[in-house]
Amino acid sequence: MPNPTPATVEILKEYRTILTDIPFELTTPTGAGIIKALSSGGLSMEQLRVKSIGYGSGTRDIPQVPNLLRIFIGELEAGHEHDELVTVETNIDNMNPEVFPFVLERLLANGAHDAYMIPIVMKKGRPGILLSALVNRGKLDAVLKVVFAETSTLGVRIQSVERRKLKRSSKTVTTLFGDMKVKVITIEGVERLSPEFEECKRIALEKNIPLLDVYKQVEAELL
Repeated sequence: MPNPTPATVEILKEYRTILTDIPFELTTPTGAGIIKALSSGGLSMEQLRVKSIGYGSGTRDIPQVPNLLRIFIGELEAGHEHDELVTVETNIDNMNPEVFPFVLERLLANGAHDAYMIPIVMKKGRPGILLSALVNRGKLDAVLKVVFAETSTLGVRIQSVERRKLKRSSKTVTTLFGDMKVKVITIEGVERLSPEFEECKRIALEKNIPLLDVYKQVEAELL
């Protein structure tokens, strides 16, 4: 039987793990199932308010490390939401630039959270473009399909990244222009309201007034 066992590996798919050279089973399928079901991933710089502590020990003698287990149960006090994403990047220097806006549209339509391009200087001094997309791993194949189909690249770089973000939602408020949706950003429990671009654009077109004037009016009312 391989180590880790097939069942353990299957359960821990998409879960951040660390493989070691210790030739013993350190995680059973049952333990993996409990951790996968009850946790949202490993801690990284968060503050934890510890509520209880548990200790356990095994009977097997492992030369590399003590056969001990310690578990903390508590509440996270992190001020930001976080998730695990993937960055897809490639350098392009032989492509019609008129196609680039279409590529960005296709990437966003196929699940990328963000997509952008940066001018770069490549080997032999040739000007090029760095294409970058941020995506959930579940949407990675769809994004790769767009990159390979719509650009001239022959390969991409893929890196796992952790994203921190402020809690964001939306709500409807009454303004001089009528009811409209605004963004709600929560920072340490305090809500901060800001205009939503599409809503301001809608009002500007409906009332035939400058978009900047709409922004200024709405921002003043949200203070």
